[in-house]
Amino acid sequence: MKGFLKSLELRYILASTFAFFTSFFMIIPIVPKYVEYLGASEFVIGLVVGAFGITSVTSRPFIGEYVDRRGTKLIMFFGALISAFASAIYPWVENVAFLALVRVMHGVGLGAFTTSALTWIAKAAPDERKGEVIGGYGMVIMMAMAIGPSLGGFAYDIFGFKAAFSLAFLIGLFSALLTLCVSEKHIVLRSFGAKGAFREMLASKPVMLSALGIALLTSGYSSLTSFFPIFSERYGLCGFDVGLFFTMYALANIAIRMPAGKAADKFGEKAVATPFSLLAALSLLGISIVREKLFFYVLAASFGLGFGALYVSLLTFALRFSPRDIRGVISAILTASFDLGLVLGSAALGALAELYGFKAMYAIASTALFSCALLTLIGMGGSKTLVIQVHA
Repeated sequence: MKGFLKSLELRYILASTFAFFTSFFMIIPIVPKYVEYLGASEFVIGLVVGAFGITSVTSRPFIGEYVDRRGTKLIMFFGALISAFASAIYPWVENVAFLALVRVMHGVGLGAFTTSALTWIAKAAPDERKGEVIGGYGMVIMMAMAIGPSLGGFAYDIFGFKAAFSLAFLIGLFSALLTLCVSEKHIVLRSFGAKGAFREMLASKPVMLSALGIALLTSGYSSLTSFFPIFSERYGLCGFDVGLFFTMYALANIAIRMPAGKAADKFGEKAVATPFSLLAALSLLGISIVREKLFFYVLAASFGLGFGALYVSLLTFALRFSPRDIRGVISAILTASFDLGLVLGSAALGALAELYGFKAMYAIASTALFSCALLTLIGMGGSKTLVIQVHA
């Protein structure tokens, strides 16, 4: 395990992942503001921000099958490249409908990179330490989140939209170049004569429970990514403050990922998932109540703890003992559910915000996480051991 964590190929993929998500998270506090700048309503903002999920979700089954049979490197490269160029295009678009199309293009890149990168991790990591490795991979993503939103918010505050989006483009381009250094010697490929595993995985309880849990988690999370930058302005927070909010969330997420993965390895995923689902739910409920800047930061950190631990446990629950040659398909299902939750959450919560206001919206968003707590409590077994049967 220690040798794998110190391997050069893992360092390259972690560096590329860090750069990719730094670029991606940079624009999270900026895109809603830019859509609002173009004159869109709260509901339309939610639709545009979540539009990337259309292609991100629909492309993943094909990407998952491809990387299981062909490998991950090429898909990672093009995913990072497409995402980088999407960031470069944003500030030149002055029409909301066309901006939504660019978001759709961005979704292709996001779907390609995240599915192939998670597949690489899932196939290369030792099964007996799966939770720990997934936790470490997630920790790198959260490190990017700790830097990205503040960097993007700062660039926007000082230099404006074009500079912020251009910087995101350059960092994304660097991610694409790093993927060219990634080795695939650990990757087990699926034979071309083997039966496709996608439909079979849709009938797998661990995979589908994890997918539903992730969708509930990210639908609640979408209330922050899509609307907190606008919601916070009404209480005197500037772009840097919003970036700091997401940084606090990310730092807490970083801190919990490895311990949560180790706890899932030792005690089972249920022992981690249920209590941290409740913590995330209470954090969103708190945002609907508090008004002081300091409390917003505290709630950002508590939601980060809940999100990080819950996400690691759900991924590990589905991936731990699945066959190595079909983990691209499983990764596709899990990452598609991540995006689907963001898309549906953004659209539904945008409509609720327009009808009832942001306070009610955040209270309603918390019910998704309360539902996830109930799902993991009832659906996850007490043992950490599970086996997924797949027939070629």
